[in-house]
Amino acid sequence: QAFGPFFFSVAGDREEAVSLVPRLFTYFLLAVSVVVLLIGLHAEVIIRLLGNPGYAGAARVIPILASVYLFSPFIFVGSSQILYRKRSPVLVWIILAAGLLNLVLNVALIPAWGMMGAAVATWLTYGGYAGLTWWWAQRLYPVPFEYGRLARLFLITSACLGAAAVLDGAAGLGGVVLREG
Repeated sequence: QAFGPFFFSVAGDREEAVSLVPRLFTYFLLAVSVVVLLIGLHAEVIIRLLGNPGYAGAARVIPILASVYLFSPFIFVGSSQILYRKRSPVLVWIILAAGLLNLVLNVALIPAWGMMGAAVATWLTYGGYAGLTWWWAQRLYPVPFEYGRLARLFLITSACLGAAAVLDGAAGLGGVVLREG
């Protein structure tokens, strides 16, 4: 939550913003990635320890839903860039477009794929939301982010979570211990 006020405090000095914001954003995404991986890769363990055993099937979709949070830094920082330029109506249109996309995707995917369809619809919606927010942000207040590092971080994290989803909610070491015990 501190990134928004920080961005507003440095955005007026373009040189300072361009030197600080890209690096801090990379670390922001790294921190989110670590948390997302911990949750996504240990979904089965988390459900077994904290939830009702009847929800064990949800471990299949948790890696996908956890990866949705990889889009949050892009939405949050992009929104700060847009708000700094006093263009809040742009955010309203982006949110409305994302809501419409989610509705269409839910109608299209849930009947055929059930909860996995809902998870994929959510992932695609947040991807679209983040993409639109980022695109507008870069038009209104361009910042030279570390795109190579961001792409590698995003892809590695997504690949690990995708593998966990394909492997039926991989439980990690904790899941092996729980299964054996």
